[in-house]
Amino acid sequence: MNDAFLALVGGKRDSVVDHTMAELAIWVNPEDRITMMKRLSEQGRVIGLPAQIRASTGMVREARVSAEQIVLLGQLCVLAVTEDTSEMRLLQAQSEQSKKMEAVGRLAGGVAHDFNNLLGVIMGYSELSLETLDPETKIAKHLAQIKLAAERGAHLTRQLLVFSRQQVVFLKVLDLNAVIHEANKLLSRVVREDIILSYETSISVGFIKADAGQIEQVLMNLVVNARDAMPDGGEITIATNRIELNDKYCLGPEPVIVGDYVMLEVRDTGCGMDEPTKAHVFEPFFTTKPLGKGTGMGLASVYGIVQQSGGYISVSSELGRGTTFKLYFPQVQGQIDSGTTPVHTESMGGNETILLVEDEAALREITASILRSAGYKVIEADSATKAIQVAGTHSEPIHLLLTDVIMPHMSGVALSKRLKTSIPQLKVIFASGYGGDELAKQLSEATGAVLLSKPFSKTSLLALVHTVLH
Repeated sequence: MNDAFLALVGGKRDSVVDHTMAELAIWVNPEDRITMMKRLSEQGRVIGLPAQIRASTGMVREARVSAEQIVLLGQLCVLAVTEDTSEMRLLQAQSEQSKKMEAVGRLAGGVAHDFNNLLGVIMGYSELSLETLDPETKIAKHLAQIKLAAERGAHLTRQLLVFSRQQVVFLKVLDLNAVIHEANKLLSRVVREDIILSYETSISVGFIKADAGQIEQVLMNLVVNARDAMPDGGEITIATNRIELNDKYCLGPEPVIVGDYVMLEVRDTGCGMDEPTKAHVFEPFFTTKPLGKGTGMGLASVYGIVQQSGGYISVSSELGRGTTFKLYFPQVQGQIDSGTTPVHTESMGGNETILLVEDEAALREITASILRSAGYKVIEADSATKAIQVAGTHSEPIHLLLTDVIMPHMSGVALSKRLKTSIPQLKVIFASGYGGDELAKQLSEATGAVLLSKPFSKTSLLALVHTVLH
């Protein structure tokens, strides 16, 4: 036997020599050894027989056994080679899971893009109609429920886009401990009195580049899941630490990018998960909660946010012994970006001229109606080409370009660059509910990019327009 085999069985050479494989009791399933011996007697050799080998630590290792009969010193013997395939099988499973998640993500992103436009129309007309009705009337109450359902649909759509990594975000340098501190009040409200929420975040862990709102969403989803896993109470611990990842870490189908990371850990003392549940835990719409108690998008959106931030996520769990999620974000250098865009809570109007470019006719119509109701002059265009023609023939000044980002033939970003050559003072708002790497790159290159997330409400639209113009 070689040193690798001795390390596997955990014995010294003298304690292994003169013992049969059966006596060493390393076969997890004795039937595997019987199968091997039967094939040897019938065929003279065995190639790549799947088997499970018990290591000296008690851990079960996946293996592939090849063997043949040989004559040694006049005796019939078996020459066997055992290959440890545990890591290979783990990587194969992770690769298959990753491909499945990517396919679901592409589907989710495509559906979300079109659905966002439909929700925008429903929300817009609901709001305009409600403003003309007595809130106590039956029709007004019906419309309010329609608007509420559309808003819930918009929230679900945003989660789908986060999962598929197609939500447009502007990442900033953050102190993870500071974000957790800010989220403390919100998190403490969602746990019950029989649950202890504790923190282990006293040390300085460095900075990460992420979206603060998304990190708060991650914390909320993980804490809510932990709470629901402890119906009889327990403890949830949120911890941070600085860690160096090397190529020995296996956190996905692709090799880990070696470097310094900031780890966010959320662990609970709840009921835990079995292996089949763990295998599906990040899939959208997968949930173990009763019907109507969860959408199955919480952990899917957590997965998407971590991936979008260039990080990794792992989960360990055991039935009856709780669950631990570990999130690894690349550590970055730089100063904390505390700048925020002012948001007005009330609808504001003006008399400026706005060039509205949107290829979805119904959404363009309701957006124009909202802007005109606030006093703005609106020029409509259904494409970038039409917008360029209109801008070239319009005699009055155009103060603001409000454009969809994803359009046929020419993107909203390219349109804004084209128009700014002739109208240097033109202000620009990009409207999109759909992202992707190429879009994020375009927006990052656009000077002074301001994003209006679809679907948007009347208040958010007018507040952002007022902010940009003034």
